[in-house]
Amino acid sequence: MDEHPCVGGALRLSFFPSHLVAEEAAAVFAEHEGRIRERLPDAEIRHTGGTSVLGVLTAGDVDLQVRTDWESFEAANRSRPGPDRALYNALKRAYEGGSYDEYQAAKRDFFYANFRL
Repeated sequence: MDEHPCVGGALRLSFFPSHLVAEEAAAVFAEHEGRIRERLPDAEIRHTGGTSVLGVLTAGDVDLQVRTDWESFEAANRSRPGPDRALYNALKRAYEGGSYDEYQAAKRDFFYANFRL
């Protein structure tokens, strides 16, 4: 069964105490911070949102804020490969009407393969 319950065909949002995912969220932040620093070594990178504050409710997603100067951003953006839109649209069509969790996993894999920093 999907971990994201649906009501009337729409995804239902759930919140839970942030301490339940604090360790995992910190690890996710550290992983992405390292990947971003490879391309933007002077960037200011912050873990924001509910997973960054103990004692608040969160949906469990990890939010990052990245600030850098325009020249560094442009250089990093130019060196990043572009997406294959046809392949991405095909992925979406393949999961339409199917499992949300399976789609999210496939989408995550697509973005890791095609948008890696």
